[in-house]
Amino acid sequence: MKDQFVEKLPIWRPSFACRYERNYNFTGIKCTTLLPGVSESNLSIKLFNSNLLEISGFKFPTPRDLQAAYYTGEKHYGRFCIRQSLEELDVQLDLENIAYEFDATHGVLEVYIPQAVRRAPSPCYWSAFPKQPFCVAW
Repeated sequence: MKDQFVEKLPIWRPSFACRYERNYNFTGIKCTTLLPGVSESNLSIKLFNSNLLEISGFKFPTPRDLQAAYYTGEKHYGRFCIRQSLEELDVQLDLENIAYEFDATHGVLEVYIPQAVRRAPSPCYWSAFPKQPFCVAW
């Protein structure tokens, strides 16, 4: 019965931004969206074909939302589906360790996609003698 009402909700386009972030505790892509009033149970985060991030869900209108929509014409309720291609971001990502944080009081959803760690080439090469490696200073 809930699905019947969800299908009748209008389409909502919440604000969304993805950017590369590098700081002391995280390096990778951080996608942020504002979803005020959305509960975590009505939210879905999926990854398709290892290159398409989809955030979807819905929010039923409150009397305040209906009043604001009447006066401003902007809807802050309804069904939403945000899709972001990860190929166009041009960063090698670790798609197995995606995490998200949802702050329900402020309605902020942050999806973290870490950058894949590249191994640095080893500066040591083994010489013909197995006990002493030959190291090159870079």
